[in-house]
Amino acid sequence: VVLSLLLIGPLNHVGIALATSISSWFNVILLFGILVRRGHYHPDQRLARRLAGMIIASTVMGGGLWIAKNQLSAEFSADLAARIIALAILIASGGALYVVGATATGAARLGEVKNMLKRRTDR
Repeated sequence: VVLSLLLIGPLNHVGIALATSISSWFNVILLFGILVRRGHYHPDQRLARRLAGMIIASTVMGGGLWIAKNQLSAEFSADLAARIIALAILIASGGALYVVGATATGAARLGEVKNMLKRRTDR
């Protein structure tokens, strides 16, 4: 809350989102440190491979979105309908790029994702 109040002045509404993100990452790091220190968590080779794949997939997605945003710059300064369509294109292409990147690097396997989705809908 304090970080949100500090960042809302210079960054407006983006300050709240940034503060939430920073505090969430701080919480993750603290919890990870506690789990490792207490011996409850031991990262393995599989985690390292998948984490590297996630980083690569995120980088591919970010680069693709940056290129797509530049290609759609005229649409983002047009009327509301054009901006909504351009945003929808960015969202869909970002998701597709991440899925392709994650499956190509082994960070995610389509069979595992299908099983997780199936289990979630079976509830």
